[in-house]
Amino acid sequence: MKKIATYLSVLVAACFLCLPAHAQSITWNTDQMLSASTENTTTPHVAVAGDRAVAVWTQRDGSFNHVYASYSTNRGESWSAPQLIENVTTNARNPQVAMSGSKAVVIWEQASGSTVYSIRANYSADGGATWQATASPLVLNDATGWDAMHSSIAISGDRMVVVWAQSPDGNYERIYANQSDNVGASWSGPTQISSTTSTKAKSPHVAISGSNVAAVWQQEKDPATNFYLIRANASADAGVTWGTDAAVDNTPSQQSRRPQIAVSDNAVVAVWDTEDASGWTHMYSNRTSFSGGTVVWTPANAQLLEDTATGFYDLEAKIAMFGQNVIVVWQRWDASNHTWLQSVQSGNAGASWSLPVTLDDSASGINRHELIMMERYAVAIWQYDDGSLAKVRTSASFDEGESWTDPEAIDSSTLYNNFDMKIAASGDNLVSVYARYNSDPAIDRVNIYANNASFSGGGFIVFAGEDGHCFIASTAFGSPLAGQVDILRKFRDGY
Repeated sequence: MKKIATYLSVLVAACFLCLPAHAQSITWNTDQMLSASTENTTTPHVAVAGDRAVAVWTQRDGSFNHVYASYSTNRGESWSAPQLIENVTTNARNPQVAMSGSKAVVIWEQASGSTVYSIRANYSADGGATWQATASPLVLNDATGWDAMHSSIAISGDRMVVVWAQSPDGNYERIYANQSDNVGASWSGPTQISSTTSTKAKSPHVAISGSNVAAVWQQEKDPATNFYLIRANASADAGVTWGTDAAVDNTPSQQSRRPQIAVSDNAVVAVWDTEDASGWTHMYSNRTSFSGGTVVWTPANAQLLEDTATGFYDLEAKIAMFGQNVIVVWQRWDASNHTWLQSVQSGNAGASWSLPVTLDDSASGINRHELIMMERYAVAIWQYDDGSLAKVRTSASFDEGESWTDPEAIDSSTLYNNFDMKIAASGDNLVSVYARYNSDPAIDRVNIYANNASFSGGGFIVFAGEDGHCFIASTAFGSPLAGQVDILRKFRDGY
């Protein structure tokens, strides 16, 4: 017993050193323009790995939209000149970037000769300084089908999975996946992961933790009604093989849409919005876990995340998860377009949820929010319309989403609207990118801007890894996501 007490004392002390809890803050710098074009630029995305960051966007060249990239080696404090990473003479759209160490991969949708879009990819082994195959980027889907669209990516270490919707015959879209074990240097090939072939599948979202992957999407119930239900599939070998897709929600007579999913270790949580009989929408969730390499969903376990009051549209959920801690953020609209940004959190992988808290509200609208969650903090970012200007606002939580800091504007614009914001983090480093429309008649174009921030936890940080994990406690219990480490973290936060 004495040895056990000593052991626990050492671990508690280690967590106080490795995971400081007090005087926590996130400090943003001044934003800077990344694109340098006289043409419009849109749809930015960003990834961070340690001190490295890569931002991507689409940019018009007068004839076509192309994918450009810029990289940083100092946590987003300065950026390289933009570089073209594909020069195919067709339109590109929806670029997304992921990183692991110095490796980076970008995927996007590109017209293939005509108006049919395919999923393309390019790879960098040096943090975005150089790119392979700009003239002929890899094609990840079966190019013989129709449009590939609604792509989503997820990465864990060097393992990466991409999902998308595509019709093989021009009739009904199905969900496909492709995977890489080397951050996009090579790919295994497309796999169909939805089983239904007589109704439409769309809007897939994917998440990965280690080798566990889960994808969720909305599946048309009946072409005659155009109602959608939520379905999901999972893989326990990083997307090499998949199980059989299954229903997630329990609302067969209602409309369910816009699903999102999160995976942490073996835990899986999905969220979506569902219309009630009056047409108002509500936020729902369901949970499951990997067991013996398989996942089983129980639709009857779906939970309502907010009240059942009518007169509101609760929609556009974003979910983030670390260990057993889960945060969901969404927009609540009323009939007058007054908007609230709301959040709930769970400390037990979605088994139960807190009451909603409000991060922000606007009489003119809140849009395009995003959410990230690290071990010691979470950050939400969104577009805030004050009636005359659309600003970029953020809020941070240092207690797994139980409370949030006051909203803070992080863009420097006093004249022009901002939109399409994205955010990424690694350890204590955060980077956000967004588009800004300069409406001056002499300019009249959109450019891409970036801002960076750092997390400060106070106290001393020792033996901390790239993602802020305490090596002492994590090694003792086998994983930074272990329940025992979470208990020590919560004990630390209470004192």
